[in-house]
Amino acid sequence: MKNIKLFFLFAFTFLALSSCDDNSAEEVGLKYITINETSKSVVVEENLSTDTELKIFTTQKMSSDMVVNITVNTSMAAENFSVPTSVTIPSGSNEAIIPISITDNSLNRKGETMSISFDNQEGYFSGDTIANLTISVLCPSDLAGSWTYTNGNGKTVSVTETGNGMYTISGDNQFGTDYSFNITDSCGNITVTGGEIEEFDIPVSGSGSVSEDKNTMTIKYTVDGFFTDEEMILNRN
Repeated sequence: MKNIKLFFLFAFTFLALSSCDDNSAEEVGLKYITINETSKSVVVEENLSTDTELKIFTTQKMSSDMVVNITVNTSMAAENFSVPTSVTIPSGSNEAIIPISITDNSLNRKGETMSISFDNQEGYFSGDTIANLTISVLCPSDLAGSWTYTNGNGKTVSVTETGNGMYTISGDNQFGTDYSFNITDSCGNITVTGGEIEEFDIPVSGSGSVSEDKNTMTIKYTVDGFFTDEEMILNRN
């Protein structure tokens, strides 16, 4: 929506400078076309489909139908998405909708990307013409509870759910003191997203996986200046 406001502001300014004789927008004839979003996140539930959309806008209503060709670039298999090859801005309107459908048939659990663009239209100034989509799969996640490290200091820790697929683990298996850290679980792929140690301006990071039976977590954990990619293996109690 920010882009829409910008190009209409541009149009208003242009018209203000060009309309000393009080010409209307239609008389001045400014032609401008843009897409409403340059980036978009799409989440699809595991083994299901989700629908979303983009919009193409012009500053003036069409006097006749205008066909806009659409190009899609993605590494996703064709069975995972549906996007039309063209859309039409109908006569009397100044917008067209690009319907997008994403289906989890074989989506990469670590994420997918897609860019959607439209061809420049002859006689039109162009704003943003490309939208970049990030696509992720939402899988059921149930990691909350009591877990014990099978390596390192072997302590027992609690895993607390803080959001959909988001958790806080009460401590690691390296420090004697319990410093909690945060993770996300995306279809069995774990990412360390922060933690208590960062409050001391010490960055933390890491990644890992959850076993298919959801009873074992394996995480490679890094605390800058202390250790790098230390393996932490947790078993559910």
